[in-house]
Amino acid sequence: MTRLVVAVALCILFYASIAQASGLYFTERGVHGIGRAGAYVAGANGLDAVGYNPAGLHGTGLLGDLTQLVIDVRYRRELAIEDSAGTTQRVFSPSLHGQSELLPLPTFVAGYTTDDDTLTFAGGLFTPSFALVSFPSEVGGEPSPARYTLSGLTDSRLVQAGAWLAYRPNKKWSLGAGVHALVGTFRSSLAFTLSLPDRLLAAPEDPDYDAYGRISVGPFVAPSGTLGIQYTPVPQVTLGASGDLPTWLDSDSTFDVRLPTSAIFDPVSVRGKQARVSMRLPPVLRTGIEVRPIARLAFELAYVREFWSVHDQIVVKPKGVQIEDIPGGPTSIALPTIHIDRGYRDASSYRLGSELSGTFGSHAWFLRSGVAYERSAVPPAYLSLSSLDFNKVMLSLGLAAELTERLRLDVAYAHLFLHGENVSPSEAKLTRINPLSGNAPAETINGGRYRAHADVLSAGFLFLFR
Repeated sequence: MTRLVVAVALCILFYASIAQASGLYFTERGVHGIGRAGAYVAGANGLDAVGYNPAGLHGTGLLGDLTQLVIDVRYRRELAIEDSAGTTQRVFSPSLHGQSELLPLPTFVAGYTTDDDTLTFAGGLFTPSFALVSFPSEVGGEPSPARYTLSGLTDSRLVQAGAWLAYRPNKKWSLGAGVHALVGTFRSSLAFTLSLPDRLLAAPEDPDYDAYGRISVGPFVAPSGTLGIQYTPVPQVTLGASGDLPTWLDSDSTFDVRLPTSAIFDPVSVRGKQARVSMRLPPVLRTGIEVRPIARLAFELAYVREFWSVHDQIVVKPKGVQIEDIPGGPTSIALPTIHIDRGYRDASSYRLGSELSGTFGSHAWFLRSGVAYERSAVPPAYLSLSSLDFNKVMLSLGLAAELTERLRLDVAYAHLFLHGENVSPSEAKLTRINPLSGNAPAETINGGRYRAHADVLSAGFLFLFR
């Protein structure tokens, strides 16, 4: 029974991992960049250059937009269970259907360009494009078969806030830099099993032996920085590059654990709920070349690399957390520092975008389009409903109209073709948390068939003071 300590420790650990899992940047943000499928590095020019290349910042005014990620996910879990005779059986669960919440992600930037056009100062915020998907807690009147990987992130609040500067010494060169931070709170929940031991006192995944927990990380400020450059050797060609430094998250957290309903756990209690959670989020490198065969038409080819391999582990340090009144064990045991391997990999994307401008009556308009391919940062073996990312192809369209010399309205739409995955139980790496499993084999919990499709809707405005 003393190994119950390990179970609760693993619970805390998995809370922290899930808090970040949906933090993957599922798609680009910002109405202008989305309209060009994210190919907006060399051609970034305006207050909407924030998040792409600070060297392109320009304008005195206000910019705002809202972006909604609409994602639909279907999952059918597959288990490989070995019985006492050594025979392996494949078991399939009912299909699980999840959808994104209606939660538009905001961008707001204020900027000022000096009269000589050499400096632009900007400050504001934007929200990373998280895939916040809700799944039912029950399927056919029974607890969800994916409850050991599901988390609730609906109460999480995250935003990137920062300040940026662009310097243009001449018409050929522009340099940019900025500091920003991921600010907010993570809130997540998870079920884990404490069958004692597996198949001896209870069947696998018996709900009476399920424990539940909830963690709150933050409020935190996770700092980072960005640099950018643009070079225009001839008027028809611009080269651009930008990079974001890694983000270090190191924050206090609180957690609550509800032990299983089985009577065997009645005397057990958990004292203390404080911990320290730390992890790294990836640096990002963007490069691009924009070509303008005529003044009104531009094409950009861009490459983006997100170095998710730095997100190699999450460290959780409990602060005075004790497990007490363990039957047959010590009176009190303190939880140790916990590490978890994430298994993430670097992700590359290739983007081609275009922008055509013209006039209609007395108004200027801009038509944008693009296509992009991106490899998932989550290998199939680590894919789960709480770590949703896929190889994807994006097709996008955008339209902007200058209603007056100072006011521009923008809209964009993108469809994401997501490559589904069939993760066999033998390939899957995530196991159900059950340290009291006796001689029963560890069974993976993220095997199965994953299918999804997604759309991105964005609308915004730009208002210039001069």
